[in-house]
Order: sequence, then structure tokens, then C-alpha cells
Amino acid sequence: PEYVIETSNRFGESGLAATAMNDHFYDKTWWQIAQSDDPSKYFQSTLVIALFRNPYDWIEGMRRIPHHWPNHADLIPKDKSTLAQLDYKENKRIRHRRRLQRRKLKGSIVQKSFVKARILDWEEFVNRPMHLSDHEERDKGLLCQKGLPFEMVSPCDPDHSYVPASIRHIPSSFLRNLPFEVDDAIYELNSHGHPFKNPLELRSAKITNLLNLQRDWDLGAFGAIQYDDILGEPLEELVQKIESIVGLKNFCPSKNSTFQKIPYNHSSSFRSWVREHANWNMEARVGF
Repeated sequence: PEYVIETSNRFGESGLAATAMNDHFYDKTWWQIAQSDDPSKYFQSTLVIALFRNPYDWIEGMRRIPHHWPNHADLIPKDKSTLAQLDYKENKRIRHRRRLQRRKLKGSIVQKSFVKARILDWEEFVNRPMHLSDHEERDKGLLCQKGLPFEMVSPCDPDHSYVPASIRHIPSSFLRNLPFEVDDAIYELNSHGHPFKNPLELRSAKITNLLNLQRDWDLGAFGAIQYDDILGEPLEELVQKIESIVGLKNFCPSKNSTFQKIPYNHSSSFRSWVREHANWNMEARVGF
């Protein structure tokens, strides 16, 4: 959940975007700007704001919305009763789209996904493997998804849509728009090219990368904020604080939003697991 904000471009690194920040700053995922022709033009005029959620809420947010992580959500076909619940108006719209598609695509029909996801309980979630073992990798000399090198992600196959084993019997035309974009599978690997043991290990590595950004990339400025500290505050106040620090007038769109989040109800067993597995030396560097 971190953001790179430039005068005319907004970039967000992969992760969980807090809603208010997402609405006003988040433009697209920031992958591999360093591989651009002139990366320094982004860095030296860039302010990075790292917005950190506490490790308990971070894990819970990832569990509820496991983007690009097919191991961490069970995908199952929708049953007939679910499909039958489409109301007449929706069916009418679908039929209309199909007619248009037949004309445009010469009979080819694009179906909506007939798959739903089961959210895992926390213990199952944190123990699922952080890589794909049932997918054939590409040649090590080629770049992977988002232009990342082979040793950084699992799987490495930018040209293939991943389909979990539980739904491979379903025709591909019925697998459009899979939940959480699991067909675009991306598990980040550690610095040795191996899978992380659990999501908290990944979090620790992400914190390290963030805190090293200003040193490694010669950024214009870097700041870290705990999301809990700004809950209930208007976005306008945060923007004004940034203005006073950098000495520039903002040209952001309307900022009437307030940082809000419904509190999660964490179980005692979940809290115990986080306390045991979090890297608290690293967490302390960002105030936790």
C-alpha cells in the first residue's frame, strides 16, 4: 500500500490501496519504472508516500481480497440455482450484447465468468504456498509478467492465463473475469528467488524495499504514514500537510473524502499467530 506521486503522473505499487487514497491518487500499478528509458526523470521529481497498515489488518485485508494469488482463494463453479437468479433485465442486456458480439466477432460470444470464490479462513490462508507448483515455467532468459525477471515472480509466463485445477473442466469461454484476477497469477519471490514462507515474510521484504527507495533511487522525498493515524481525518488535511512540507501547491481533484475503515474483528488465535510470525524489528521501523 504505497504510492508514488508526481506532478502529472500518479503511480501505485502493488498492494492493498486504502479507499480514500485509491479514489484520488491511485492511477495505475507501478511496475518496473526502473526499466524505462530515463528512470531518473520519474525519481528526482517524485514524492513517495508509504501508507502502512498494521500487520493484523494487512493480513486480513489480503485474506479477503487475495489479488493475483490463486492459491489463496478456492474457486468453484456457480451452481445452477445461482445462475438462475439472473433477473429478466440482466438477461435482456446479455442477449443484446450477444447480438452485438455476433455481428462484430462473427459468431464469437464473450461469456461472463460462471465461477465464484470461497474466502479461506485465516489459518488456511497463511499456510497456503506462496508460489505455483502446477505451472510450467518459461525460459529463464525471458522476462516475466510486468517485465519482471525470472527470479522475482512465480509463475513466469506473461503470455498464459492461469486456471486453477478446481475449474479447469469448465470451458474457457465461461472463465472470463475470474475473481481477484487469479488468472493473472503473480507471487513475488524473495531475494534468493525462493517463495516466501507466509504473507508476513513478504510484508517484511516490502517494508525493507520501501525504506530503501530514497537511498537506492535518489528520490525527491520520502514519507511514511500509519493508516490508523489518519482514520477519521479528511483527505484535505493530509494534502495540506504535504503542501507545507514540500512547499508546493497541490492540484489534486476534490478531496472531500475522509479516511474510513470498518474495524476488523480479529480472533485471539489470529493475533497470536501474527505476534509470533511478524518481523517486529522491521515493523518497529515503521512505527508498529
